[in-house]
Amino acid sequence: MTQMIAALLKAAAYVSTIVATLRAGSRVLYLHNHNGTLGVMEGPLIQFDYTNDTSLNLFDVARGFSVAVRLGMAPVNSLKAEETTCQRKLSSSADDDNTTTTIEKASDSNNATATNSTTEDETTIISHQHQSVRNQTLFSKLYNVVHSRKVVDMYESLQGLLLEPSLASWRRVSNAIIPWTDSSFLRPFTLKSSKIATGDDIFLSREGRRLDFNATRTGSVFLFSPKPDGRRKKVLANVTAYAPEAFSDLRYRFDINEREFFEALASNGPYVSFQSNSKGAARSGGIFFFSKNGAYMVKTIKKAEAGTFLAMLPRYYRHMKKYSRRSLLTRFCGMYKVTLRDMSEKKQSGNILNKLLPEKSEEEEYVFVIMNSVYPAEGSQFIAERFDLKGSTVGRECSAEEKEKKRNDAVLKDLDLAREVHLMKTITPPTSTPTHGFHIGARLKSSLLSQLRKDVKFLVNCGVMDYSLLVGVVDMDTYRCKKSLADSKTIPKTVDNRPSLSANENAKIEKRNKTIRRAISMTSFPLRTAIAPPLYMAQKLYNLADITLSSVLTLPLPYYGAGICGVDGGALSVLHGRRLGHRCVYYVGVIDFLQPWTMRKVLERDLKGIAGYDVNAISCVDPKEYGARFLEYMNAHIT
Repeated sequence: MTQMIAALLKAAAYVSTIVATLRAGSRVLYLHNHNGTLGVMEGPLIQFDYTNDTSLNLFDVARGFSVAVRLGMAPVNSLKAEETTCQRKLSSSADDDNTTTTIEKASDSNNATATNSTTEDETTIISHQHQSVRNQTLFSKLYNVVHSRKVVDMYESLQGLLLEPSLASWRRVSNAIIPWTDSSFLRPFTLKSSKIATGDDIFLSREGRRLDFNATRTGSVFLFSPKPDGRRKKVLANVTAYAPEAFSDLRYRFDINEREFFEALASNGPYVSFQSNSKGAARSGGIFFFSKNGAYMVKTIKKAEAGTFLAMLPRYYRHMKKYSRRSLLTRFCGMYKVTLRDMSEKKQSGNILNKLLPEKSEEEEYVFVIMNSVYPAEGSQFIAERFDLKGSTVGRECSAEEKEKKRNDAVLKDLDLAREVHLMKTITPPTSTPTHGFHIGARLKSSLLSQLRKDVKFLVNCGVMDYSLLVGVVDMDTYRCKKSLADSKTIPKTVDNRPSLSANENAKIEKRNKTIRRAISMTSFPLRTAIAPPLYMAQKLYNLADITLSSVLTLPLPYYGAGICGVDGGALSVLHGRRLGHRCVYYVGVIDFLQPWTMRKVLERDLKGIAGYDVNAISCVDPKEYGARFLEYMNAHIT
């Protein structure tokens, strides 16, 4: 007996070694075929472009956002210590006559001395807090002092507080080097705190500190880039980080490493531009991009949504603190505001009046949120279907043109899935176990819907609506299936050449068939009971072998581990099940839940009702009704 156990253990060791070797081999092979890149998201990079240097562009916005992330991650103790040191240095330098140099003269002096310096395009950041008149005066003094290059040496020790910028983040353009992140980061910050919370409103971080959800950090930075005519474009970026300590604690509860978060969003750059930056974002006025490792999605939100998020942030923190391991809600990792102003000198026309009038600088404001990506970085290579489901049916379908153009990348909607489920019900026997829609089994469905009810209850209490369930489907049996069953052309059609029967005859035939099925079930019950245990064990062994073989072959995944998301979305964010009879993996997450139920939405609902739409089927309904309809739809289309 002992020898048998030893032989089994030895065989298991050999098998596990072979499996681990094949898994590692799949990664090595992928690295060899893709120039040493692994876990990098595909897509156009946000880089400097000479053709769009006359106005604020996506490159400027992305650099300003990168500075905001660095500002939000600054250690609190270091900020306070350096603020005290900065005030002491400034008080000793306040009497220096040279510190009264104006910003314009300082800039001209810097430009003149930078011609023979390798740090011409270095960006100097000065962070400040508009908390009081005293702080504003302090900022003005510091601004003049730093730009006159008189006390720069005082702050050289501050450059390492946030980690050194990566050399890989520098983009070489012509003969000039443009840093993606700033090489100088001077930070005499102060923190703005809200009134002290009491009672149930007190939230403590993992270190035991009281969290302030109204705290902000603000700062300013000049961003420089060359122009084709040899001049420099100068953009002033005013950045704000909202509730930095609260978001830091949330990232900890989401199992996000701070170093990896910094490298993904503030160090390594450039970012990967999302497709909707061209059309969808142009219509909504939004910007979307991903971190290069695909773990985080960054998007702009409207002012109303920003206000709603800040108001619900304490409740969001409480909810995620309790359900972070299972919640399907988006993992928000930070919120920032970036205001850009083009300070470049623009050519004036020959009109004397135009030369005398002050030039108006262009200014744009963006509010960003960072969230986890529901799909893996390289998901475009193996995700066969994508769904965006809200539970509404008015206008919720993917056009035939989009299906034909985008194929697997086309986003299917509620009506597409509803038509598929309806057709599947008509071609499957009514006595069989339902496997239509997203089939994950009774136990997983119960867990999923239970957590969805908790998440939806939280959203209803926050008064938000218009959220959706994002679902990505990976067909593990067919590599890159080309068509979805939601397309009516792929629905199997039954051919029936029998003559049509009357209603009475159909009823008689159905009654006879029902009697025959009942008799067969009663006579076969003992046999089915006897063979049930061995069949159950055989099914389990088959599933185990199937999963092991799939982990070795990795298909349809390009390599072992490609299906792992950069940020863990919870235990229910990746589900194994079946779809249309094939083994599959589902990526699931609730997104876009920052839209408040406002008077504008009420008017939109009423106007659509006047126009003839079913007000119970449109997307714009009150949060309570929206949540109930959302859960009802998911319960009907998940089996």
